[in-house]
Amino acid sequence: MKRKYIFGLIIVVIIALIAFRLASNKRTLNQKKQPSKDTVVRIPVKAIQAKTQLELISLVKTGAVAPFKEAKVLTTASGTIQQLRFNLGDHVSQGQVLAVTDTRLMELDLQKSVTNAEKLRHDLQTYTELLQGQAATQEKVNEVRQNYLDAVNQVSHDKKQIADAAVKAPTSGMIAEKPVEEGVFANAGTRIATIVNISQAKVQLNLTEDEVYQVKTL
Repeated sequence: MKRKYIFGLIIVVIIALIAFRLASNKRTLNQKKQPSKDTVVRIPVKAIQAKTQLELISLVKTGAVAPFKEAKVLTTASGTIQQLRFNLGDHVSQGQVLAVTDTRLMELDLQKSVTNAEKLRHDLQTYTELLQGQAATQEKVNEVRQNYLDAVNQVSHDKKQIADAAVKAPTSGMIAEKPVEEGVFANAGTRIATIVNISQAKVQLNLTEDEVYQVKTL
């Protein structure tokens, strides 16, 4: 009888523990289902007044130093270069004669042009007198006059060719290149020298699109 009583008591205790455990789990689940309450957390913040200021951005770039001014010396007439009056590194002044080309053929052409112009001048005078005596037509006089004007223009052209045989410096500076030598034949437009002005220099460098807008003159 006593053993039954103890056994029954143990069963009651076990049932009570199970019921207590189930009730505790239910309370825990109910607490999890309930919305959590926001907790206000105070975080210390240091505030300062906003202000604008100039920000300098340093850019390091590699560039090439170039002369402030550079000019190419070109021949304006064809011919053999008789004289080169400069050397590499020489300082020359604007208008200084740097080279002289052979003008013998040009001078022969000029003599022919002068002779032809003189002949046409006499012809024009003769036909003008004949027109006054009604021995020539106005059309013939106009034709001779036009031929005479063309001959005069040819004389001026030949004289300019001879004058252009003396190649002059287009600007002052130092001779940086000398691609030809005396005695060679040069066509019109041949480069015989390059003059650079190094009294001032400029730096050439490549910038990205964003960097271009950041660069300003100080």
